[in-house]
Amino acid sequence: MTVSLSFDHAVLVVEDLNKGISRFEDLGFTVTPGGVHAGGRTHNALIGLGDGTYLELVAATRHALRVLLRFIQLTGAWGIYPPTRTTMGRRFLGLIAAGSGIGDYALRARDLGDTILSIRGRGLLFDDPVPGSRMRPDRQVVSWRTSVPQTNDLPFLIEDITPLDFRLPVESARDHQNETRGVAKITVLVPSLEQSAARYQALLGSETAPPVQTSPKGTRSVVFPLGESTAIELLAPSVTDAGARRYLASRDGRPLRISLTTRSGRFLSLEHASQSGYRLSPFS
Repeated sequence: MTVSLSFDHAVLVVEDLNKGISRFEDLGFTVTPGGVHAGGRTHNALIGLGDGTYLELVAATRHALRVLLRFIQLTGAWGIYPPTRTTMGRRFLGLIAAGSGIGDYALRARDLGDTILSIRGRGLLFDDPVPGSRMRPDRQVVSWRTSVPQTNDLPFLIEDITPLDFRLPVESARDHQNETRGVAKITVLVPSLEQSAARYQALLGSETAPPVQTSPKGTRSVVFPLGESTAIELLAPSVTDAGARRYLASRDGRPLRISLTTRSGRFLSLEHASQSGYRLSPFS
Protein backbone atom coordinates (compact mmCIF):
# COMPACT_ATOMS: atom_id res chain seq x y z
CA MET A 1 0.00 0.00 0.00
CA THR A 2 1.42 3.39 -1.02
CA VAL A 3 1.35 6.04 1.70
CA SER A 4 -0.24 9.37 0.73
CA LEU A 5 2.63 11.74 1.45
CA SER A 6 3.66 14.86 -0.45
CA PHE A 7 6.56 17.28 -0.19
CA ASP A 8 5.76 20.05 2.30
CA HIS A 9 8.83 22.18 3.01
CA ALA A 10 12.60 22.22 3.45
CA VAL A 11 14.33 23.66 6.52
CA LEU A 12 17.26 26.00 5.82
CA VAL A 13 19.24 26.94 8.91
CA VAL A 14 20.77 30.43 9.02
CA GLU A 15 22.99 31.95 11.70
CA ASP A 16 21.01 35.19 11.87
CA LEU A 17 17.47 35.46 10.54
CA ASN A 18 17.65 39.05 9.29
CA LYS A 19 20.92 38.40 7.48
CA GLY A 20 19.48 35.18 6.09
CA ILE A 21 16.45 37.04 4.75
CA SER A 22 18.74 39.59 3.06
CA ARG A 23 20.85 36.83 1.52
CA PHE A 24 17.85 35.05 0.00
CA GLU A 25 16.39 38.31 -1.24
CA ASP A 26 19.72 38.90 -3.00
CA LEU A 27 19.26 35.47 -4.62
CA GLY A 28 15.97 36.66 -6.10
CA PHE A 29 13.49 35.19 -3.62
CA THR A 30 10.51 36.93 -2.03
CA VAL A 31 10.80 36.25 1.71
CA THR A 32 7.91 36.49 4.20
CA PRO A 33 8.51 36.84 7.97
CA GLY A 34 7.05 33.75 9.64
CA GLY A 35 7.10 34.46 13.37
CA VAL A 36 8.34 32.85 16.59
CA HIS A 37 7.89 29.17 17.42
CA ALA A 38 6.28 28.04 20.65
CA GLY A 39 8.84 28.21 23.46
CA GLY A 40 10.54 31.25 21.92
CA ARG A 41 13.78 29.45 21.06
CA THR A 42 13.59 29.75 17.27
CA HIS A 43 11.98 32.00 14.69
CA ASN A 44 11.58 31.75 10.94
CA ALA A 45 10.90 33.32 7.58
CA LEU A 46 9.28 31.63 4.60
CA ILE A 47 9.81 31.43 0.86
CA GLY A 48 6.43 30.39 -0.50
CA LEU A 49 6.37 28.53 -3.81
CA GLY A 50 3.70 28.42 -6.46
CA ASP A 51 3.16 24.68 -6.09
CA GLY A 52 1.96 25.09 -2.48
CA THR A 53 5.25 24.14 -0.81
CA TYR A 54 7.85 26.40 0.78
CA LEU A 55 11.40 26.87 2.02
CA GLU A 56 11.76 27.75 5.70
CA LEU A 57 14.63 29.90 6.97
CA VAL A 58 15.09 29.19 10.66
CA ALA A 59 17.45 30.55 13.31
CA ALA A 60 17.84 30.72 17.06
CA THR A 61 16.22 33.81 18.56
CA ARG A 62 19.23 34.38 20.84
CA HIS A 63 22.97 34.10 20.19
CA ALA A 64 23.48 32.61 23.65
CA LEU A 65 21.21 29.68 22.78
CA ARG A 66 23.17 28.97 19.62
CA VAL A 67 26.41 28.91 21.65
CA LEU A 68 24.85 26.56 24.22
CA LEU A 69 23.56 24.18 21.56
CA ARG A 70 26.93 24.02 19.86
CA PHE A 71 28.58 23.20 23.19
CA ILE A 72 26.03 20.44 23.76
CA GLN A 73 26.63 19.05 20.28
CA LEU A 74 30.40 19.00 20.76
CA THR A 75 30.23 17.35 24.17
CA GLY A 76 27.21 15.12 23.56
CA ALA A 77 25.67 16.40 26.81
CA TRP A 78 22.13 16.62 25.44
CA GLY A 79 20.63 15.88 28.83
CA ILE A 80 21.77 19.15 30.41
CA TYR A 81 19.21 21.16 28.43
CA PRO A 82 15.63 19.86 28.90
CA PRO A 83 14.31 20.80 25.41
CA THR A 84 16.92 18.51 23.79
CA ARG A 85 16.04 15.43 25.85
CA THR A 86 13.30 14.32 23.45
CA THR A 87 13.86 12.87 19.98
CA MET A 88 12.10 15.85 18.43
CA GLY A 89 13.96 18.45 20.48
CA ARG A 90 17.31 16.87 19.72
CA ARG A 91 16.51 16.69 16.01
CA PHE A 92 15.37 20.27 15.54
CA LEU A 93 17.62 22.04 18.02
CA GLY A 94 20.44 19.85 16.73
CA LEU A 95 19.98 21.61 13.40
CA ILE A 96 20.70 24.95 15.05
CA ALA A 97 23.73 23.42 16.75
CA ALA A 98 25.08 22.14 13.41
CA GLY A 99 25.03 25.65 11.97
CA SER A 100 24.05 27.12 8.62
CA GLY A 101 23.00 24.66 5.94
CA ILE A 102 20.10 22.69 4.48
CA GLY A 103 19.02 20.94 7.64
CA ASP A 104 15.88 18.92 7.10
CA TYR A 105 12.67 18.51 5.14
CA ALA A 106 9.09 17.51 5.81
CA LEU A 107 6.49 15.41 4.04
CA ARG A 108 2.83 16.36 4.41
CA ALA A 109 0.39 13.72 5.69
CA ARG A 110 -3.38 13.94 5.35
CA ASP A 111 -3.93 11.82 8.48
CA LEU A 112 -0.77 11.63 10.56
CA GLY A 113 -2.10 9.04 13.01
CA ASP A 114 -3.08 6.54 10.31
CA THR A 115 0.11 7.23 8.38
CA ILE A 116 2.31 6.45 11.38
CA LEU A 117 0.42 3.21 12.08
CA SER A 118 0.91 2.13 8.46
CA ILE A 119 4.62 3.04 8.49
CA ARG A 120 5.22 1.27 11.80
CA GLY A 121 3.56 -1.80 10.33
CA ARG A 122 6.40 -1.89 7.78
CA GLY A 123 9.06 -1.75 10.48
CA LEU A 124 9.95 1.96 10.67
CA LEU A 125 10.14 3.75 14.01
CA PHE A 126 8.39 7.13 14.08
CA ASP A 127 7.51 8.95 17.31
CA ASP A 128 3.92 9.68 18.28
CA PRO A 129 2.63 13.01 16.90
CA VAL A 130 3.64 16.09 18.88
CA PRO A 131 1.85 19.47 18.57
CA GLY A 132 3.75 22.52 17.34
CA SER A 133 2.92 26.14 16.69
CA ARG A 134 4.22 29.61 15.97
CA MET A 135 2.81 33.10 16.22
CA ARG A 136 2.90 35.05 12.99
CA PRO A 137 3.79 38.77 13.03
CA ASP A 138 0.05 39.52 12.69
CA ARG A 139 -0.54 37.59 15.98
CA GLN A 140 -2.29 34.70 14.21
CA VAL A 141 -1.29 31.40 15.83
CA VAL A 142 -0.49 28.60 13.36
CA SER A 143 -0.73 25.01 14.64
CA TRP A 144 0.34 21.61 13.35
CA ARG A 145 1.42 18.14 14.46
CA THR A 146 4.73 16.49 13.59
CA SER A 147 6.27 13.07 13.92
CA VAL A 148 10.00 12.41 13.70
CA PRO A 149 11.81 9.20 12.70
CA GLN A 150 14.63 7.54 14.60
CA THR A 151 17.12 8.10 11.75
CA ASN A 152 18.23 11.42 10.26
CA ASP A 153 18.20 10.23 6.64
CA LEU A 154 14.38 10.14 6.74
CA PRO A 155 12.23 13.30 6.72
CA PHE A 156 9.83 14.26 9.45
CA LEU A 157 6.08 14.23 8.86
CA ILE A 158 3.64 17.11 9.37
CA GLU A 159 -0.13 17.51 9.51
CA ASP A 160 -1.93 20.83 9.83
CA ILE A 161 -4.27 21.62 12.71
CA THR A 162 -5.09 25.13 11.55
CA PRO A 163 -5.73 25.44 7.77
CA LEU A 164 -2.67 24.99 5.54
CA ASP A 165 -3.10 28.53 4.18
CA PHE A 166 -2.35 29.86 7.68
CA ARG A 167 1.11 28.28 7.45
CA LEU A 168 1.89 29.37 3.88
CA PRO A 169 2.79 32.87 2.70
CA VAL A 170 -0.04 34.60 0.85
CA GLU A 171 -0.26 33.80 -2.86
CA SER A 172 1.09 37.20 -3.91
CA ALA A 173 4.31 36.44 -1.98
CA ARG A 174 4.94 33.23 -3.95
CA ASP A 175 6.20 35.11 -7.00
CA HIS A 176 9.99 35.44 -7.22
CA GLN A 177 12.38 37.48 -9.31
CA ASN A 178 14.41 34.33 -10.03
CA GLU A 179 11.21 32.67 -11.36
CA THR A 180 11.30 29.80 -8.84
CA ARG A 181 7.99 27.96 -8.82
CA GLY A 182 8.44 24.67 -6.96
CA VAL A 183 10.64 21.82 -5.76
CA ALA A 184 11.60 19.25 -8.40
CA LYS A 185 13.94 17.13 -6.29
CA ILE A 186 15.60 17.03 -2.90
CA THR A 187 18.92 15.21 -2.70
CA VAL A 188 19.90 13.51 0.55
CA LEU A 189 23.50 12.40 1.13
CA VAL A 190 23.49 9.03 2.94
CA PRO A 191 26.22 6.75 4.35
CA SER A 192 24.59 3.50 3.17
CA LEU A 193 22.52 3.63 -0.01
CA GLU A 194 21.05 0.17 0.55
CA GLN A 195 19.93 0.81 4.12
CA SER A 196 18.46 4.23 3.37
CA ALA A 197 16.72 3.00 0.21
CA ALA A 198 15.07 0.21 2.22
CA ARG A 199 13.85 2.75 4.79
CA TYR A 200 12.44 5.04 2.09
CA GLN A 201 10.74 2.11 0.41
CA ALA A 202 9.03 1.33 3.72
CA LEU A 203 8.19 4.99 4.33
CA LEU A 204 6.57 5.49 0.94
CA GLY A 205 5.05 2.03 0.69
CA SER A 206 6.78 1.35 -2.63
CA GLU A 207 6.31 -2.20 -3.87
CA THR A 208 9.66 -2.26 -5.64
CA ALA A 209 12.86 -0.34 -5.01
CA PRO A 210 14.08 1.97 -7.81
CA PRO A 211 17.24 0.88 -9.65
CA VAL A 212 20.62 2.04 -8.39
CA GLN A 213 22.37 4.45 -10.74
CA THR A 214 26.16 4.83 -10.76
CA SER A 215 27.90 7.90 -12.16
CA PRO A 216 31.30 7.83 -13.92
CA LYS A 217 32.77 9.38 -10.76
CA GLY A 218 31.59 6.47 -8.63
CA THR A 219 28.69 8.10 -6.80
CA ARG A 220 25.61 5.88 -6.50
CA SER A 221 22.02 7.10 -6.31
CA VAL A 222 18.41 5.99 -6.06
CA VAL A 223 15.45 8.22 -7.00
CA PHE A 224 12.01 7.83 -5.42
CA PRO A 225 9.15 9.66 -7.18
CA LEU A 226 6.98 11.66 -4.79
CA GLY A 227 3.79 12.57 -6.59
CA GLU A 228 3.83 13.86 -10.14
CA SER A 229 6.32 16.71 -9.87
CA THR A 230 8.75 16.00 -7.00
CA ALA A 231 11.35 13.31 -6.32
CA ILE A 232 13.68 12.27 -3.52
CA GLU A 233 17.22 11.36 -4.52
CA LEU A 234 19.41 9.35 -2.16
CA LEU A 235 23.07 9.86 -2.96
CA ALA A 236 26.03 7.85 -1.64
CA PRO A 237 29.44 9.42 -2.35
CA SER A 238 32.23 7.40 -3.87
CA VAL A 239 34.94 6.13 -1.54
CA THR A 240 37.38 8.60 -3.13
CA ASP A 241 35.17 11.68 -2.61
CA ALA A 242 36.72 12.92 0.62
CA GLY A 243 34.89 16.26 0.52
CA ALA A 244 31.46 14.64 0.31
CA ARG A 245 32.32 12.24 3.10
CA ARG A 246 33.45 15.08 5.35
CA TYR A 247 30.17 16.86 4.64
CA LEU A 248 28.29 13.66 5.35
CA ALA A 249 30.02 13.29 8.69
CA SER A 250 29.25 16.88 9.66
CA ARG A 251 25.61 16.89 8.51
CA ASP A 252 24.69 13.35 9.60
CA GLY A 253 22.63 12.33 6.59
CA ARG A 254 20.98 15.71 6.01
CA PRO A 255 19.86 17.04 2.60
CA LEU A 256 22.64 18.11 0.25
CA ARG A 257 20.77 20.24 -2.30
CA ILE A 258 17.34 21.23 -3.55
CA SER A 259 16.50 21.32 -7.26
CA LEU A 260 13.92 24.00 -8.05
CA THR A 261 11.61 24.42 -11.03
CA THR A 262 11.01 27.81 -12.63
CA ARG A 263 8.25 29.42 -14.67
CA SER A 264 10.43 29.37 -17.79
CA GLY A 265 11.19 25.65 -17.53
CA ARG A 266 14.75 26.03 -16.24
CA PHE A 267 16.03 24.22 -13.16
CA LEU A 268 17.97 25.87 -10.34
CA SER A 269 20.09 24.18 -7.69
CA LEU A 270 20.07 25.54 -4.14
CA GLU A 271 23.10 24.43 -2.13
CA HIS A 272 25.14 25.54 0.85
CA ALA A 273 28.91 25.88 0.80
CA SER A 274 30.74 26.48 4.07
CA GLN A 275 32.76 29.36 2.66
CA SER A 276 30.20 31.22 0.54
CA GLY A 277 26.96 30.25 2.28
CA TYR A 278 23.82 29.55 0.28
CA ARG A 279 24.12 29.72 -3.47
CA LEU A 280 21.71 29.36 -6.38
CA SER A 281 22.93 28.13 -9.74
CA PRO A 282 21.59 26.64 -13.02
CA PHE A 283 21.06 22.90 -12.83
CA SER A 284 20.54 20.40 -15.66
